[in-house]
Amino acid sequence: MKADFEAFWRAYPNRVGKLAAEKAYVKARKTASAAELLSGIARYLLNKPAYADFCHPATWLNQGRWLDEALEKPRSARSDGGMRCPHTPTCQRFKDCTEKILREARAS
Repeated sequence: MKADFEAFWRAYPNRVGKLAAEKAYVKARKTASAAELLSGIARYLLNKPAYADFCHPATWLNQGRWLDEALEKPRSARSDGGMRCPHTPTCQRFKDCTEKILREARAS
């Protein structure tokens, strides 16, 4: 479980409140797999409105935000921030970005 949390922590964009996040992660894992949580982070990165701040990780976990539905049409990758892809260069497709985030989290 500790290794899974560390993978979650590395993938999450707003690394604050690590102890609270770890407690919330243990609770969330009672209903979701590590892969489901990482996939949820990928959707969150791609669909969070530019005007909104990233949730604290404990808040994101406690609210079950990995279950949030993705936009019907993910934003295209644009240099002006239309897509919240963490990669450089930005991924062109939602699926590519999600797979890359999952690979990176598993590898580390």
